Amino acid sequence: MRFMGATTDAQAAAQSSAAAAVDPGQHYQYGVQAVLTANGTTQATFTVINHDFEADFLVSQSTGLFNVRIQVGDRYLSNIATHVSNSFGTAQAPFPLLAPLKLKKNTIVTISITDLSGGANTVNLGFIGRELN
Repeated sequence: MRFMGATTDAQAAAQSSAAAAVDPGQHYQYGVQAVLTANGTTQATFTVINHDFEADFLVSQSTGLFNVRIQVGDRYLSNIATHVSNSFGTAQAPFPLLAPLKLKKNTIVTISITDLSGGANTVNLGFIGRELN
């Protein structure tokens, strides 16, 4: 990882600090799947189980375009539903969050999904990160 404008020493310190703070054995992914009818809307949910969780990346795969709005507990992560390309990446190019999305154990995450394709649409969403001890 290269940090623009940072000295070599600063880069090395940042990398070793980041590596020491993350236990790769705690990698985890929460996923949801939704099947929508043409121009339909649905909600998908997941509950954080086992441990607190930090998501670093959002990914999606679908058979058509859609809008999405994420709600964590009673807090929405956007003021309106947003196009999938503004909120989620792909497995090859995950959407990086500017700061980890921190979710406490037992938090319920609700995702509202609206089809834009005009046809049947299967949507798979992934929240990739790590469980915290």
